[in-house]
Amino acid sequence: MKIVIAQTEDAVREYCGKQKANRLVNDIGFRLSCLSNAFTDVHAMVGLEDGRVKFALPLCRYNGQLEVLGQFWGEGFDLGMSENDWLECRRLMTGPVRISYCDVQYPGMKPMEVDTAELLLPETSQVEAYEARFTDSDSRRTLRQSLRYTDDITIDLHNGFYGSAIDEMIKFSLERLSIESRFAKPEHVESFVRMCEWLSENRSLVTLRYLMEDNCVGSALLSMDAQTKTLTFLSGFFAERLNNFGKYMYHSFVRVAEDKGCSRIVALMPLSRIKKDMQYTGRRLFEYVQ
Repeated sequence: MKIVIAQTEDAVREYCGKQKANRLVNDIGFRLSCLSNAFTDVHAMVGLEDGRVKFALPLCRYNGQLEVLGQFWGEGFDLGMSENDWLECRRLMTGPVRISYCDVQYPGMKPMEVDTAELLLPETSQVEAYEARFTDSDSRRTLRQSLRYTDDITIDLHNGFYGSAIDEMIKFSLERLSIESRFAKPEHVESFVRMCEWLSENRSLVTLRYLMEDNCVGSALLSMDAQTKTLTFLSGFFAERLNNFGKYMYHSFVRVAEDKGCSRIVALMPLSRIKKDMQYTGRRLFEYVQ
């Protein structure tokens, strides 16, 4: 095994393009779509065996720290290499390193402090089976709260990029979180928009706008991996005045899953109280810090 370093973005595309992605979060196009001016030193560690690409680990620096391209938006990816390959790559890494959101615990990795949230659904009748999980009095109250807006809200669903939905989501995010919002930073807005554009071009983006009397009161964006039948909730916000609307949004994702033939919804980290209330469970992911 020979490990070479691809130093330019074009070389990263060339080498990594030879590696077949087995799911969306491992696709090099998905990872490179997240690049903004905040990311520097874009390169890849490429494992070659008999002249063939065995693995490609695309890397960049953010705030002086080395990380895997797209690691925040690609929760649950597999590095796609053996333990020995990983150990050799780790030996070649320099400076501060944080590689997070890995499905497999490679040597030196530790479980992340919080779990990612996911909801597993049956292949058919997802909504009916999902609502049947709310069995005790507390959970039934949660279900009633999640259905509170059913008669008042129209969901405007788009298969693909829909510009105003992102603008509206960012507006709601800033209204609720102010400078604490991830979208208060231009580089994060740029990364998110580029990622959504790539997903849209590859028919993997679902956009939801929640309308009340023709006014948008919430917006959510999800990626869809048709191969693994997975929906991933990328981001979403709503008007602050709407109590329990977050529960309604999480319930609506199940309806989208049923419509799209998906059987798994990933709601990213952390496994918060509202996600637990809405029947999401935790899945452990791993990270390496140097």
